[in-house]
Amino acid sequence: MATPGLVGAVARPTPARPLRPARHDDVRRLAEAVAEAWRSTPYRSRPDIPLSIVASLALIPSKDCPDEIARTIAGSCDTHLLRGLREVWVHHWVQRPELAPAFGPLMAWLAEDGPDAEDLARSVRKVVDVCVRYGLLEMTGSSDAYRRSQVDVLSWTLTELRSPGARRLLGEFHTPPSVTQLIASMTADGLPPAGERFLEPSGGSGGLFRALAQRIRELGGDPADYGWVLVDIDALAAA
Repeated sequence: MATPGLVGAVARPTPARPLRPARHDDVRRLAEAVAEAWRSTPYRSRPDIPLSIVASLALIPSKDCPDEIARTIAGSCDTHLLRGLREVWVHHWVQRPELAPAFGPLMAWLAEDGPDAEDLARSVRKVVDVCVRYGLLEMTGSSDAYRRSQVDVLSWTLTELRSPGARRLLGEFHTPPSVTQLIASMTADGLPPAGERFLEPSGGSGGLFRALAQRIRELGGDPADYGWVLVDIDALAAA
């Protein structure tokens, strides 16, 4: 019998334990563990795959029930788990088709055909298990946008997955949360008028935009009321 997909992992209301606030140190430990696990696989030269796994787990639409999602993951065989990750991306592709070209670099590996499907599935399982163990589902599991956006998961993860040489070549460095929060506070010392557009010409994975969106929420606004334009030479980071 097939294991339920991740998109429908929590199909009915389930009593949920309170989610503790995410901390930036927790995210860094998660990113380090993901990178360490991935380097032990035959696919260590493909940072897009573990980054996609982290992103897809963060995007699971069923929120507030990390324990039940974790049980679904634990009960899935490796191939069903891989199928579940595909379902998450397809779900978001259907929901936001205009974003499909942008997050394409995170999805491309799921469409690749190769003779080592079982090896890939085992490698994916390693990263998924690390993500669950280090609390990713809790960090991103709240249905409240402010709570689930408190930490910058992808920036830390990509930084750890890149080699120092690759980071230097791309000019890619993680901006500490304290810095992004300071810049966000300076950019929005009051609630900006609805409809205003923000441009980030070297946005990386969007850490500054995350901080600015959080600042707007703190001021009583809704980030959806604004325009956001992010550009970066690294398509994987921008995805």
